[in-house]
Amino acid sequence: MTSTDVIWMRHGTCTDGRERPDAHARPGSPLHPDGLAQVTAAARSLVREGWRPALIITSPLPRAAASAAAVGLVADRTEIHQDDLLREWAAPACVLGRGPSDYSPEYLAWRSTRLVNVDTALPGGESLRSLRDRAVSASARINSLAQQYGAVLVVSHQVLIGCVAAAGAGVHDVAEVFEHARTFRLEPAGLWHPQSSQLRSPEERRP
Repeated sequence: MTSTDVIWMRHGTCTDGRERPDAHARPGSPLHPDGLAQVTAAARSLVREGWRPALIITSPLPRAAASAAAVGLVADRTEIHQDDLLREWAAPACVLGRGPSDYSPEYLAWRSTRLVNVDTALPGGESLRSLRDRAVSASARINSLAQQYGAVLVVSHQVLIGCVAAAGAGVHDVAEVFEHARTFRLEPAGLWHPQSSQLRSPEERRP
């Protein structure tokens, strides 16, 4: 690895993810003890490989911030920087903590048209265009920091990282970026290196 590497890490499993994995995790859901163990193991693996970040940047959501703090302890980096650009896609309030069997008619109707009406959002939610634009801005900021400071570890969320991966692979259409992000797979505490993986189409990713 070079001094200007950027590695993106998905946060460890949160309490909502452990207790109801099919539901949309609520923003305030804390890091589960199992998630802490996942992140610690991933951080130790990086250190054993001789890689230590010059900077750790994290989403401000509790499950990500706690994951970043755990990485910092292992990597001997006590200063953790939060960036709101790295937060997870804001799902509508009506779906938080709910699984497919509990989706409201309002949410189902919006979901059926969101790939066409990419500027729409339900209360508390974020439009697909806003998500795409935020991911592009986040990637640009992280890359700029890497050029300035060296190796950067970014702790974020699966959908946001999926959007970054899609945009980095040259996908620009809002709906296509979201479709790639929705099928992007990264395990809790999983690591994604922009230079080491090729983006596959959503059709290739689906089982």
